[in-house]
This record gives sequence, structure tokens and C-alpha cells, in this order.
Amino acid sequence: MPAEDLIRELKGRGYAVQDALVIANGSQFVIVDPYPVELGQHAGKKIAIAFAMPGDYPFTPPGGIHVKPHLIPVGTRNVNPSPLGSEWQYWSRPIRDWRKERSASRLLSHVNRLMLDA
Repeated sequence: MPAEDLIRELKGRGYAVQDALVIANGSQFVIVDPYPVELGQHAGKKIAIAFAMPGDYPFTPPGGIHVKPHLIPVGTRNVNPSPLGSEWQYWSRPIRDWRKERSASRLLSHVNRLMLDA
């Protein structure tokens, strides 16, 4: 199953990934908590990150990321409320060049790039 593949990849890289998928608004989410922010103004913080899983992962990448706690004001820079609840926010930023490398490594690189701009 696609979500379990991502969970296995992330755990293999040493991340604390919840074993159980979270279902919200009809979507399955893989949650990393804590996720240590490595870059940008929030470097050193431990946050939670969630990825909404498409049914055909890794062919289709997860959409933008869901972040807890809020790092950017909702309503600015394509940051919106998340179906995961009021503590979460959704960053609508698709992954570029997913076809070149469909992997957890590429997904984490995308998160790092987003954190540089946060």
C-alpha cells in the first residue's frame, strides 16, 4: 500500500513516523512527529508534518505539506486551514520535478526548501 511505503521509507531515514494513518476529510495522512527543522529561521525547532497520501503514491506525489504548529500566518503565502484541525495549517506548495525522483528523499528535500522560505 502506498502510504505504508512512505512510512517505511521515512522510518528507514530515522524519522519518527506514526504507524497509524490519520484520516481527515476523506484523505489519509502520514504524520512525522517530531520533525526536526534543519534550515531557515525555524531551524532547531521540532514540529509535526503531515502528508496527504494520494492512492497511487509514488506515481503521484503528496500535495503540499500540513504543519503543526503554525509557522506562517494563515491566509498569507498560500497557507490555509488544514483538515487535520485548527492546530495545523496547510501549505499549498506542490513538489517540483517529482517525475525525476519519486521518493521520500525528494519529499524531504521539498520540505527543506519550504522551510528556507518560512
